[in-house]
Amino acid sequence: MSPAHVDQMNRLLAESVEVRDAAAALGGTYAMTYQLDGAPTGTEYWTTVFGPAGVHFELKAPRTPPDVLAIGRRVATIDTRLPPV
Repeated sequence: MSPAHVDQMNRLLAESVEVRDAAAALGGTYAMTYQLDGAPTGTEYWTTVFGPAGVHFELKAPRTPPDVLAIGRRVATIDTRLPPV
C-alpha cells in the first residue's frame, strides 16, 4: 500500500459525513492495527483510528497500544494467490 493510496483513502474518509458521524457515535477514540511481520523492510503497521473527528488511516506503528491488534505474516496476508486451476 503506497502513501498516495493512504492519502486518497484519508481524503475520502474525511469527506464522508456518514463516516464522521458513525465514528463520533463510538463515544471515544479507538485504534485498530494490523501488524504485518516479514515485510521486505521489517514489520509493517496499518493503523486505523476512529474518533470524534472521523476516521483516518496510517502506515505506521500506533503511538499508544491499539484497542485491537491483529498480527500476521505479510506474505500470508498480502501475497496470497489462488491455486492453479
